[in-house]
Parts: sequence; structure tokens; C-alpha cells
Amino acid sequence: MYEDPFSSMGDLFSHGEGSVSKNNNDSETTGPKKDYFSELGDIDFSENLFGNNNVETDDASSRMAVEEDDDTPILQEPQARPHSRAGIYVVCIVAVLAIIFGIALNRHSKTINNSYTENTVVANQGESITNNAPINNNSTIMTNTEEESLSLSCDYILCAGYDSIGNFYELVANQSETAAGFEISIGIIKNNDWLYFPSSSFPFLAEDGLFHVSVSLAGESGTSLKHPGENAVIDNLYYIDSGAFLIDCYKANKKLSIYDHYYIVFSCDTLESTMIDCADTTVFYSYSKPTFASEHVVSYGQMYTDQGELITCTETSGTSSGWLSDQVYQWDIFDTKTLTMTTIASNVRGVRPTGILAEGKFFCTDKCFYNTNGQKVIDLSSYDIDVYEDGDIFFEDGRCTFKVANSLGTKFLITIDATGSVISEIQE
Repeated sequence: MYEDPFSSMGDLFSHGEGSVSKNNNDSETTGPKKDYFSELGDIDFSENLFGNNNVETDDASSRMAVEEDDDTPILQEPQARPHSRAGIYVVCIVAVLAIIFGIALNRHSKTINNSYTENTVVANQGESITNNAPINNNSTIMTNTEEESLSLSCDYILCAGYDSIGNFYELVANQSETAAGFEISIGIIKNNDWLYFPSSSFPFLAEDGLFHVSVSLAGESGTSLKHPGENAVIDNLYYIDSGAFLIDCYKANKKLSIYDHYYIVFSCDTLESTMIDCADTTVFYSYSKPTFASEHVVSYGQMYTDQGELITCTETSGTSSGWLSDQVYQWDIFDTKTLTMTTIASNVRGVRPTGILAEGKFFCTDKCFYNTNGQKVIDLSSYDIDVYEDGDIFFEDGRCTFKVANSLGTKFLITIDATGSVISEIQE
């Protein structure tokens, strides 16, 4: 914190019972104090305060003045004028002020140096980096200057975000060109240090060195990074708030004239990846898409979890009728940090999740909430809830609000707490 070097000098001219203080309105109150300048008396500034200007040194030749008479030379030693008492007082006061000023200036210099040192240390900490990414932990974090940011030495920042404890991750890429074509390498920066050095074998790249993304069956791949606002690469990348990255792939299958839809998830914790086939498995998550302006990234894609976990549902068997009651499902908890799937329910006929996992619970098609052990914890089946239209129901801050209709078709908003007790019921 900056310290005013002159703030401590105010009391130097107060004495005895008096003091000088300021209230919040900046008005001053003073008590009796001794005025040191009252002792100086009347000073005649027309003369040198230190005596007659004609008085020189003690040298014998200069101390003697010759006064001539008619015949007899008389040697007379001049009388030097006594030094002024007031002048001595002034010299003393000036000397004291000079010493005090020097001390205060030294303190001021130390304060500035300390402040600069503290700011430099904080600015160089990895947690302090940010680049178009929201601060999910709502903490105030100092940012590095552009000259200090490692990611700016790369060609592209593909995606970025914070985890719950303030670590900042950046998915970066370089694209080099030769006469034969171009090569893409991808790496990860954590807190302004390399976590995964750029490599052309990063899991988000296929064997041909291009992204696992395609935008058309005609073979137009979204691999070029020249215009990030116009291709499917950055648009399909997400940072997972636990410290992982996901690429949403729609790889064209020309033989079948369809898209193979799958996710590839890379964990910054294990530096490993896994693939989730979306043909049979549904992953429930909340997210925000990346946004662009003038072909520049404004915000990156973000995916939000419940303490790093997501609920998934896999269709294990069933009929081709398409009816929900004929299908059999398996529920799993996907840990985005360890990339492990933990089965919490299997052979579940006709019931599957419809909403995200939040605060340890998720909503299903039977109008009930289940916990991460697959146990039913809140039953809302007595309400007329349209699970297909209004089934995205979840808890937030210990409350859950959902829409119902009574027998007359009148809509109501019901809010419950974490135990299922009704807090409010409001007609729309």
C-alpha cells in the first residue's frame, strides 16, 4: 500500500497538550502548541544573519585594518559583529527539517519498492493468467501482461477456462505450412507453463493429422484454423470446468452417408483421453457455445459439471418400436477428471434421465429425482409434468422450480427445497 512520506511530519511542530487531527469532513482541530518561530524576534534581513559581511577570516593580513593619522600609523583590530541568535535558530530548524525529510523520503522509497515487488510476484503466478475466459470461482485474479503470456507465442488459442480452484488451462495450436501442405500441433498450457507440449499426435487429431471434425459429407473438413469464426473446429470445442477439454465430433461416414457422432475428452489431470460414442450413449450437461466477432473469439465454449461429474445414459437393449417403455438403459456417472465411468443402475426398463446432474441429484422420465447411487430421493409423480417439454429440471442453490398443469390446464410454477418440500406455488 502506498504511504504518504509527509504524513508523519505533521506532529513535528506540535508540543505539549496540543495535537492536530482531521475528522471525516477534513476539518482541523488544534490544541495549544508552542510556536518555535516566536522566539526568533524581529530579524533584520537587510544584513547577513551571520554578521557583518565585511568580516573575513582570521588571517593576520586580512584581520588588520590600517587607520592613518597625520603622522602616526595606528594598527587597529576590527571588532567583528556577534553572530545573530536568530540566525542560529533558523540553521537548527532547517537542519532538523532536512533530516526529517530525508528519513521520510527513504521510507517512501522503501514503500514503493515493496509494493512493486509484491505486484511482480503476484503477476508472475500461474493462477493469475486470463484470456477471454470467465472466472468461474468468482475470485479476483491479477492478469499477466501480454508480453508474459505463453499462449501468445502460439498461433491459436482454441479454448480456455478455469477449474474450481483457480487453475487456468489453455488449449493452443500451431499450424505450419510447407509446399506439401500443412501440419497442426496441439498443446495445453496450465498457469502459463506447458502442461502438454504441442504435438501433432494430440488425441483431438486423427491419424491423418487433421481434426476429428467434418462439416459436410462432401469431405469439406473443418481443419483450417485460418478463420476460427467460420469453421467447425473451435465451434465444437469445450472447456470442462473440472480441468478437461472436449471436442464434439461429427465425422462424415461417406459409405453410409451419415455422421458418426462422438465425443473425445482429454483430462488435464491424467493427460489421457477417452471417446464416448453418442450413437448409444447420451451425456447430460449444461454448456455455453463459443461466440465470435469479426472472426475473433469473444468467449470459448464451456461445459459445466457437478463437481467434475456428469450423468450418462446408455441404451443397452430394447426393441425397434421406439417406445420408451420397451427400452432398457444403464446409468453411469462420468468423472471428467479421471475419465472413468461408474455404473449406478443397470437393466432399467423404460426410465432414463432427462436433466443434468446438479447438487447430487438428477431428474428422470418417471418424474422422480435420483442420487448418484441410483436411489430415488424425491418423487414428483403426483404432479402433471410434461417430461418431454419441461423435463430439464434440476436443483440450483438448494431449490428446484418446475412447471405443472392442473386438471383444468392452468399452469403453475412449483418450487421445492432439497428434501422435496414445497416452498412456493405460483400461478402463471
